[in-house]
Amino acid sequence: MPSLIMWAAILFDVGFAIFHVMFWYLFGWPARLRVSGGINTAITQTLNAMLIYVLGLYAAALLWHATASERAPAMLLLAGASFWLVRAAAQPVLFRIGRGTSAAFAMAFLAGAGLHGWAAMA
Repeated sequence: MPSLIMWAAILFDVGFAIFHVMFWYLFGWPARLRVSGGINTAITQTLNAMLIYVLGLYAAALLWHATASERAPAMLLLAGASFWLVRAAAQPVLFRIGRGTSAAFAMAFLAGAGLHGWAAMA
């Protein structure tokens, strides 16, 4: 039986994949991206689509291990922990959307790193 912490890590990744799917609606893409130029508009949307794919595939891999009653490889979970840790470090440097919002996202990313790290050690 998969642990509660494993399910939390899976749902965390799925939640952020869904959040990124909503970017087209939340940020008015591609119309609001046009000011950055055609290439930057395409790059931004492509990178977002690839991030959705990676988060979805990663969550699916964890789910597969969980439902197959297998322990997910620690390296897979540590990769998730390091992904979210790097994302947390990038938040205050790259996103100055307001101290409260940026801090909340950084804390969420640190929580994701903790969830995946905890699952790796469980």
